[in-house]
Amino acid sequence: MRAKHRLIGAVAALTAGLGVAACGPTAAHGSPPGRPPAGPRVSLSSLPATPAVAHESLPNCRTHALKWSFTLLQLSDAQLSAVNRSKGRCLFGGFPVVAVHNGKANAVNGVGRGRPAAVTLSKGAGVTFDLRYTPRGAKGASDLCVSESEAVVRAPHDAVRTDVPITDARHRRAKFRACGETMQLSRSVVQR
Repeated sequence: MRAKHRLIGAVAALTAGLGVAACGPTAAHGSPPGRPPAGPRVSLSSLPATPAVAHESLPNCRTHALKWSFTLLQLSDAQLSAVNRSKGRCLFGGFPVVAVHNGKANAVNGVGRGRPAAVTLSKGAGVTFDLRYTPRGAKGASDLCVSESEAVVRAPHDAVRTDVPITDARHRRAKFRACGETMQLSRSVVQR
C-alpha cells in the first residue's frame, strides 16, 4: 500500500513539474536567459518590422550593422533613427544609448521612459526615436550646455559605440545646442 501511495505522489509531482515547464517564464520569474526583458505589447502588424516573438532566437542588432541618423526638427525636437543594413534580421530590444558631448566636459544624455517592446528588424527596416531637449535660453534651461555637431550612439545590448553627424531636416550639417543633463527618448515609428 505504501508503494502505491509513493507512486501516486511521484506521478503527481512529475505532472505538476511538466505543467510549470510548459508554461515557460512568467513576469514573476523574468525573461529567459540571454533575452532582454519583455516590454509592453505594441501593435505594429501593418509595418514591415515586426514585434519580436518570444521564442525567436535572433541576434541583437549591433551598432555598426545599423545606419544611424540624428536629425534636428524644431527648436526642442529631434529624431534618432537606426536602419538595419546587415544581411539578416536582428532584434532591437530597448532604447539606444545616445549622448552629445562638449569635448570631454559637459554632456546631454538620452533617457528613455518605460521599456519599449523589442522589435525584429529585417534588412532595410528601421526604428526611429523622438528626442525632446531643452534649448539654450528656454525656460528651465540650466547652465550646463553643449553645442556640438556629432552625437555618440550605441545599440541596446552592445558595448560598441559610433559617432553620428547631426543634420537638419534638409540633411545639412547642423549644431545641436541644448542645456541640461538629459534629453527624453520615446520610440515613435518602425519603418521600411
